Amino acid sequence: MTVRRARASKLGLGAGELTNGPAKASEALVALLTLDEVAACLRLNPRTIRRLVANGRLPCARLAGRLRFFPADVVRFVEARKG
Repeated sequence: MTVRRARASKLGLGAGELTNGPAKASEALVALLTLDEVAACLRLNPRTIRRLVANGRLPCARLAGRLRFFPADVVRFVEARKG
């Protein structure tokens, strides 16, 4: 299950409902994931997620001092580690 689908199902939405606005990718707003949401989706401790960010292995955005993650970045992170 992708992070996007996991979050959508958690919120009771379809996967396509996580974007707001027009269908154009350049104009769409993507719902960002919180540290706890990413940790829950990956089944890792939030401290581990913070370490991955600190080491530059998992990209994030810092908004108002809080870590936020683009779902696509989390998916790329997981896909890069497939066996």
